[in-house]
Amino acid sequence: MPETLQLSLALLQVEPSGASVAATKMAVVVGIVLAVVVTAMYFTLRAIRPKTDNSTTMQVRDEFDKQKDALLLAAQARKAQREQDESARREGDKDEKEKELLREQIDREAVLGRNCPLCGLEIMADSEIVIDPYTGAAYHFSAFLHDWPADSERPKFVYRWPQDRIIRSEDLLKGF
Repeated sequence: MPETLQLSLALLQVEPSGASVAATKMAVVVGIVLAVVVTAMYFTLRAIRPKTDNSTTMQVRDEFDKQKDALLLAAQARKAQREQDESARREGDKDEKEKELLREQIDREAVLGRNCPLCGLEIMADSEIVIDPYTGAAYHFSAFLHDWPADSERPKFVYRWPQDRIIRSEDLLKGF
């Protein structure tokens, strides 16, 4: 056993020849030079690439962002318009139901012969009149337009005779 130990120790302490030492040194030097060259090329290309590639990429990203923002704005506008149309339709349906209920409450014959509360003239069958369906009060059309007290609010809807239709007070005033 001691002989194998001595043999293995002898093998480990082999002195290399001069050619193998020179080849090893040459390999180390070439490796260091290659590492320096590769590192220099890496940083050079890295510094150059963003200048050429980044400008194109930024333009594409900016254009994409603009298109995305435009599409989002268009979608929001369509959604807002749809909600507004839906709200107007619901309001219109609500107003139509209210008009139908008010039409049932109007008794045109009951107001004939009474005096107009605004002008004091008698309401006759051939008069152009406006009936407040909420209170049942009747007014001459011209008195309703011009003699209404400034401190009181007009009814939301009124019945207009002889046109035989219920209309918003605001719309009636806008027409004249």
